[in-house]
Amino acid sequence: MKTKRTYQPMLDYRELGLFCEYEYCIEDLPLDHGDLSCPVWGHDCPGGIDKKKACGKTINDIPEKRIYRGKIKIIEGKVYKDER
Repeated sequence: MKTKRTYQPMLDYRELGLFCEYEYCIEDLPLDHGDLSCPVWGHDCPGGIDKKKACGKTINDIPEKRIYRGKIKIIEGKVYKDER
């Protein structure tokens, strides 16, 4: 039997330069594009449907400095910035 993990909001996320209080764990959650799916990350919001509705953030709210627009390379399934 698989144990369900629970996640607590990181209330100081802004001071840490994060986009939301669950950014630290969002990749651990399902990517099923259902009612719980975050419109920014695509994964289910660990805060639940009420938190998702109250959040209201979209992909357009991501700070420009957080978006990497350079080239990348993929080596053995891992993504790296291409520094050439």
